[in-house]
Amino acid sequence: MKESLRFDAAKNIYDNLKIPSDLSQRIEKEIAIRKVPSLEEPPLKKPHIRLKFTLTAAAACAALLITALNTNAAFAQNAGNLPVVGWVAKVLTLRSYEEKDADKTVKVTLPQVTSEKSTAQKVNQMIEEKSKAYLKEAKERVEEYKKAFLDTGGTEEEFKQKNIEIKVNYDVKYQDDNMVSFVLYGAESWVSAYDFNTFYNINLSTDTEITLEELLGKDYVQRANTGIREQMAERVKENSDNMYFKPDEGGFQTIDQNTKFYINQNKNPVIVFDKYEIAPGSMGMQEFEIAAK
Repeated sequence: MKESLRFDAAKNIYDNLKIPSDLSQRIEKEIAIRKVPSLEEPPLKKPHIRLKFTLTAAAACAALLITALNTNAAFAQNAGNLPVVGWVAKVLTLRSYEEKDADKTVKVTLPQVTSEKSTAQKVNQMIEEKSKAYLKEAKERVEEYKKAFLDTGGTEEEFKQKNIEIKVNYDVKYQDDNMVSFVLYGAESWVSAYDFNTFYNINLSTDTEITLEELLGKDYVQRANTGIREQMAERVKENSDNMYFKPDEGGFQTIDQNTKFYINQNKNPVIVFDKYEIAPGSMGMQEFEIAAK
């Protein structure tokens, strides 16, 4: 109980960290000080030494910035207004925490789209609700699994040794000043049947969700279907162990407006099918990049 209270208190402090209002002034002052040669130490004379010092300092600053952006929501929101790093601060970690008890470990890292526009706020709310519901159900599944395990002769110690882990996290696929594409996913180490991945593609300029039709044109269904079938054939040709379900076996037939996809670094849509959806589980999740119009 005490451990739980300490955890809640620490988490509350983390979520409410404040960035000093004079942070930028203090940074500028420190930079100015560093520019003034020390009276006690001679200035660096050798070019390669100065270059090494500069690169090391730059790397340290970059690492510090990335860490701050992804661990402190307040700093991330302020950084989003800076002209140099504004595009970086579109999808950031809202909060990250870990819970552990005798039965399981829960690791959660939730993203937030740093925009006040309605679509971004809607997505943020969906992420909150999706993750909350998934974690609740995942914990209940572990309890049911433990009960069945103990009822059939297993022991508490044997169950503990399973090291069950529940995870919710995200991965940014693409982001710039105008759009973001990322995936929220959940997984349970002891069973894969309940894993999920939800993709979000947002046009920040128009405040709308990006569609395949926008990226591929009015004939997006035909273009995507052709590209997917060609890539499926290539994969089977390259490796005889690869196989896909036939259409009459529940395999791929066509995409539609609800088909999942993300946008990659080439700004092309990548259509995604879950494990077992169009191929055996050994094939894993299947992805198909389609060239944008």
